[in-house]
Amino acid sequence: MINNPNNRVVFWIVEEYLSEKTFFYNATDATKIPLREKPVKIKKEKPKPKKKGRPKKGERREVKKPIF
Repeated sequence: MINNPNNRVVFWIVEEYLSEKTFFYNATDATKIPLREKPVKIKKEKPKPKKKGRPKKGERREVKKPIF
């Protein structure tokens, strides 16, 4: 492994410039957290459905505002 010319250059750089530095490695795993709480579902009220078509006799509907 050290006989490879590329590796020799890397080892030389590490010895020359990084030999006095300390490196810390932080490894984290992706295991499931057993006590994680799920969010509570909120029930939304459905809006009242609008009737389609022509209004019945005597029925009044909201007038739509014109859009310009």
